Amino acid sequence: MDLASIRNEHAVLTSPVALGLDTEMHEVRVREEEDLDDTPLSLRLQMSRSGDAEVQVVPAKSHSGSRCNLRWQMKDIEEVNTVCNTSFSDPPDEEITPFKYFKQMCSDEVIANFVEQSNLYCVQKTGRTLNTNKNEMEQFLGIHIMAGIVNMPSYRMYWADTTKFDPVADVMSRNWFDTMRNYFHINDNSTMKARDDPEYDKLFKVRPFVDSLKSSFREIEVEEYNSVDELIIPFKGRSSLKQHVRNK
Repeated sequence: MDLASIRNEHAVLTSPVALGLDTEMHEVRVREEEDLDDTPLSLRLQMSRSGDAEVQVVPAKSHSGSRCNLRWQMKDIEEVNTVCNTSFSDPPDEEITPFKYFKQMCSDEVIANFVEQSNLYCVQKTGRTLNTNKNEMEQFLGIHIMAGIVNMPSYRMYWADTTKFDPVADVMSRNWFDTMRNYFHINDNSTMKARDDPEYDKLFKVRPFVDSLKSSFREIEVEEYNSVDELIIPFKGRSSLKQHVRNK
């Protein structure tokens, strides 16, 4: 017996009829009235050229052996109202500088809290005050903002001879900047709750600043339509604040 004969005999023995399976093929014709819009774009284009609004679908066989009917249908795309009826507030009488915008979010009270808590933390760690003031704290924050614009591999390079950056180096000495970085604080560590305490706050270290920001944002006039987009920041450390989004 040759190879072709063996294949034909095997096909007969393993056919659906020989195995006692249902061999009837059902043809499903779905019209536009049904609320289904799973038609692929390529099939939509093909039907639009031919003028046919019906799709022929042959039922597929699932992994469990039962038959399921897949119904595809072409559906007109619904029009979306894109008219914006928002009424914006009048522009300010005078142009607001970037510094004034910053002060709206980081007010004098916030700066004063930075000064107080940094001096307190230095006393708690060394027994002597940092003796910083509002002007130095604003310079310290301004250096960090400037460093975000003019980025260097190491912050010490802003004071190095070959890479000196005058807007930073002329404002504050490198040693005093190091000292400010070591003792900069926002909240009093002595009032921090233990981790097993029910009132433990994960954001305790920055809680005063976060509350101040929330209060400042509430003062901004809310428009009719708001959109909040996602922002992903690369992070390789460990944090209990990270959120797991399932199926994403």
